[in-house]
Amino acid sequence: MRILSVKGVGQVSKIPDLMVVNFEIMSQSYDYDKAMNELNKRTNILKQDIMKANFSKEDLKTTDYSIDTDYKYENNEKIFLGYKAIHQLRLEFDYKQEVLNQLINIVSKSDAEPVYRLSFEVKDKQSFKDEVLTDAVLNAKQSASVIAKSAGIKLGKILNINYNVPEIMIRSSLVLENQMLEASQVSITPEEIKETDSITIEYEIEDLM
Repeated sequence: MRILSVKGVGQVSKIPDLMVVNFEIMSQSYDYDKAMNELNKRTNILKQDIMKANFSKEDLKTTDYSIDTDYKYENNEKIFLGYKAIHQLRLEFDYKQEVLNQLINIVSKSDAEPVYRLSFEVKDKQSFKDEVLTDAVLNAKQSASVIAKSAGIKLGKILNINYNVPEIMIRSSLVLENQMLEASQVSITPEEIKETDSITIEYEIEDLM
């Protein structure tokens, strides 16, 4: 049996429509309870601040919460620096310049003193993935058709499809941290998010009559 194996590559571009803000709040103390209490206090301050920007405090989702001992080494001696508590949170919303400006203006002055970074994503991620994969399949079928016509062969049934599910991040490469941003005004036009995917299709080559 003769086989034609064709790889199809798909690529789709979309304008980001989702704004993602990742916050990190930190507190440190030689006393465990003080470190935790200060961290929780700062978290509550941040929640109150985003409410001033017309968000609900439930919109702020925890992505990580930890407390660890902190040490430094000096003259081959391990010195205890206290407990370091860290709370990481994520806020998502439909990307609108004026909403972003209001939020940054508020959190940049927050007593919670958060470190924050902005990134851009696509809201309907599954639909985006499906579009990229569809484009890859169509590309493979088109390539097979062109090869068959040029080589004077007849394609038969599909014998096999090889596809490895990729890890598609679906976010813009543009990431901005708080030290890069002006407190009063942010003017950003994110580039389109481009994603690629590939698939291999094997066809039976039929004998010409």
